[in-house]
Amino acid sequence: MSIHLKISHCVLGALAFLAGAHAPRALAQSPPLTLNEAMTRAVAENPALRGSEYLLQASRAREARAAQAPPIAVGGEFEDFAGTDTLSGVDSLQTTLQLSGVLELGDKRPARIAVAERETNIVAIEQESRRLDLLAQVATRFAEVAARQEQLEVTRESTRLAVVTVERVAQRIRIGAAPQYELGRAEIRLARARIDEGNAANELASARVRLAATWGATAADFGRVSANLFELPQAKPLAQFIADIDSSPTIRLMLSRERLADARVNLASSARGFDIAWSAGVRHMRSIDDTALVASVAVPLGASRRAEPGLQEARALRALAPLELQATRIETNAALFGLYRELEQAQLEAQALREQVQPQTESVLQSTEQAFRHGRTSFLEYANAQQQLLEVRRDAVVAAARYHALLIEIERLTGASLSADAANLGDDQ
Repeated sequence: MSIHLKISHCVLGALAFLAGAHAPRALAQSPPLTLNEAMTRAVAENPALRGSEYLLQASRAREARAAQAPPIAVGGEFEDFAGTDTLSGVDSLQTTLQLSGVLELGDKRPARIAVAERETNIVAIEQESRRLDLLAQVATRFAEVAARQEQLEVTRESTRLAVVTVERVAQRIRIGAAPQYELGRAEIRLARARIDEGNAANELASARVRLAATWGATAADFGRVSANLFELPQAKPLAQFIADIDSSPTIRLMLSRERLADARVNLASSARGFDIAWSAGVRHMRSIDDTALVASVAVPLGASRRAEPGLQEARALRALAPLELQATRIETNAALFGLYRELEQAQLEAQALREQVQPQTESVLQSTEQAFRHGRTSFLEYANAQQQLLEVRRDAVVAAARYHALLIEIERLTGASLSADAANLGDDQ
């Protein structure tokens, strides 16, 4: 069975922003890592995904075993020897060479094969689901690294502004335009900015290791990632996502389990029919030096009665299957509704911060900076204007990253996706 797993075009197209990364110098100078490259590595090298191939091989082996007919045995019997009186020694020895086996009735073998085939199909769908989960995890962690890169740039800008502020406050003190304690305030802001920058660098380093772990690496073996964090793709309507639920691996798995339950009912029903044990062979009687054919058959009694508990169990599980499918559909629909509402809110927030609030705060900071230079405003107002802009930039990064994470989860949930090698990342390189 050939399985082609995909990841959404809009998810991939959303992550095409080139940001700075906290990496060793050699890695930092290497070409930026794209999401397409990260997904390709994860699919090829992730140990858990590679191991799932053996589960599919094992299931196919069980399928081949189920198709085998009952074996034929070769046996021998030795009678009437080493006894007493006339049966002492081997003069009266009877030797029988025989073949024996079981003749299956009631379509047991086809029913057994059908169960094994359904089980293999389930293993294949589970493997597809693992691959989809892995690609979604790669996309989520890739977006996280892009967000951490941008947050690091924000903290670096905060440090730069704090350094400039210390210099300007020192200049104002020298000309007697500001009290000495304002320099202490500015230096405290600078120290805190450098602490925040260090924390951001550490968070980025951790995010890079988490991304590298998706392809089995224990350390980040790449520099920056290339993704456009602030390019938010327009998601499909909610109704279309809901319509995609039945094509998701989760629902397909539930449907396959329902078909497996049907096959197990048939297998349990076939057990009500009896099997015939047979044997046939040749017997040699040494005392008269003659040979004769021997044969026997045996039919177990009460096969239908013994099979009834297993049939009742199979029927009960079959009745449970559609209810589990219905419950899964309901839960998936509810989860999808909630995620979609969060997605819409994250999009509105990210766009408002980026397109409306940030330009306004930049304008306020510019005006406040000019006023501070000419001594028309206090250090506190200038510092607050700086802090307000930095907070808006941080919030915009958080909202954009949340949008991508939500969209990835929605598409993982519905299975609406396209192949990784068809992705157009639109790198800003």
